[in-house]
Amino acid sequence: MMNQDPVSLYPNQKKQHPAFSKTLTVRFTFSEEDPFYANHFQGFAVVPGSLIMEAFLQTIEKNEKESLPLMVKRFQFKRFTRPRQAEAKITRQKDQWHCELFQEGVLTAKGVISKEDKK
Repeated sequence: MMNQDPVSLYPNQKKQHPAFSKTLTVRFTFSEEDPFYANHFQGFAVVPGSLIMEAFLQTIEKNEKESLPLMVKRFQFKRFTRPRQAEAKITRQKDQWHCELFQEGVLTAKGVISKEDKK
């Protein structure tokens, strides 16, 4: 377990929608100084996909009025995400959130998070 959270979700938040009804754009900061990145990967630090998905999950949970059981439906990692700032765009469509992550205007990851199916 790490001593500090490698993702700072809200310091540069651009827009907050009270009901989170359409699109939310936030800036994630993956700290380059976090010792975690020294081994992932040595000489070429890369943010693990699990941290990217967790950043999206935390953002969705923080912007919803109630606690929701969420599940990652599918995520694609298009390019390496480096530890620094990245712009995240989350668009809600009914019970799904379509997530996109950009660094320097280039799409690095995208995926869908949805409410957990109760069967």
